[in-house]
Amino acid sequence: MNIFEKEKKMLDPKNDVIFKNLFGVSQNKDIMIDFLNKILEFEKNPIVDLSYINTEIVPVKADKSLIGNMKKNNNEETNQSNEEKEVNDKEENNELYGKLGRMDVLVNSFIETPSSNYNLRETNERKKRDIDKIIYPENIDLLAKTRTNKLINIEIQMNNKGHMGKRSLYYAAGIIFHSLPRNEPYEKVPDLVMINILNYVAIKDSTVNSEQFNNESEYNAYINELQNRCHSVYTIQNTQTNKTEIFKNSLIFHFIELPKFLNEINKNQLESEKYSWIKFLLKPEIYKDTEKKLFKRAYNYLNYLGTRREIREAYERIEKVERDHLSAMSEYGKEKYIEGEKNGEKNGEKKGEKISAVRFVIPLLKKRKLSLDEIKDHCKLSKDDLKNIDNFINNPKRSIRELAIILNLDINQLIEICEISNIYYIEKEEFDKEKRRRFM
Repeated sequence: MNIFEKEKKMLDPKNDVIFKNLFGVSQNKDIMIDFLNKILEFEKNPIVDLSYINTEIVPVKADKSLIGNMKKNNNEETNQSNEEKEVNDKEENNELYGKLGRMDVLVNSFIETPSSNYNLRETNERKKRDIDKIIYPENIDLLAKTRTNKLINIEIQMNNKGHMGKRSLYYAAGIIFHSLPRNEPYEKVPDLVMINILNYVAIKDSTVNSEQFNNESEYNAYINELQNRCHSVYTIQNTQTNKTEIFKNSLIFHFIELPKFLNEINKNQLESEKYSWIKFLLKPEIYKDTEKKLFKRAYNYLNYLGTRREIREAYERIEKVERDHLSAMSEYGKEKYIEGEKNGEKNGEKKGEKISAVRFVIPLLKKRKLSLDEIKDHCKLSKDDLKNIDNFINNPKRSIRELAIILNLDINQLIEICEISNIYYIEKEEFDKEKRRRFM
């Protein structure tokens, strides 16, 4: 029996292909509008309409059997006029769920009009294409435009590829650059909202610059709050007044970290109206018997996507890539975990306090803003530890192995701190090589 004939397991709406096909298709535009109005809290001035600017769906394997069957069908239809073919296609497309899923449109277009969907360069005599190629996207983007010309970009990422802040900034720059037609005045540049939905924790202590805090206690309190903050919003403000002023709402970044919603302290947030669609992404099965129309329709459409063979194939391939990635990450992290277990809980707590203090002082020592005595007053490190860290920073041939031994700390945590603070150490190339080898 074919795997697609068995009982279908519910698809994960966080999967790249599924998210795009659920929220990024015109027939579900009202679902997308509701999602945005809730998450952005646009009750006073809600989005009433939007259009999709970038809805190309690429995660499909154009395999030989699929293409072969389509070519066969195409040959049988050669006697049809284009107009007749269009009518027949529409009737066939409406059979299962009212409107054809965009993935089907893509696969057909890949055969019939590849240049319009894939920007493939072709001559009049079609060039041979690599029909076995599989495209595995690591993220997908949705770019929508509201009736008031506000642009909203939505990206969902399953795995941490690093530098999410700069990545989002880079994408935002590209969107803004291309949003203004030639010879148009700058006042026509639209406001842009970047929504990043992450299936991992991206904003944590290692992303915070400790120089912003007056002392270690203030820093630790902030880090504690950060560990439970599941939705972070950033914009361009005047550093003296904390007001947007000339930028108004020109550029806003949202980072929604899904794992943090599962923290005990945040579970109530999932019950709020604002995060109801986040709850759907995390637990779609609980909406099976819901009376809320949009959620019921989203649940049914999610099940419908599971009946589409090409959707399931693309879904399974992406899931496999993600499982392989997580497996590699797990293997890489095993040694650190075992080492931590051996140290014991008490010792672990002390080391946790110490590494937090080291993370706080290294940027200060690097920039030489305060003396050792002044820094000592604001942290729990001993004077000897401070001297050792200071010697490490001032030594052009600094060894992170030696520092880890002297401070009796996990070398991997020290490496992370040095990476954030842009501090080079003599073993860096060796460790980078080893890391690459582990992931090969």
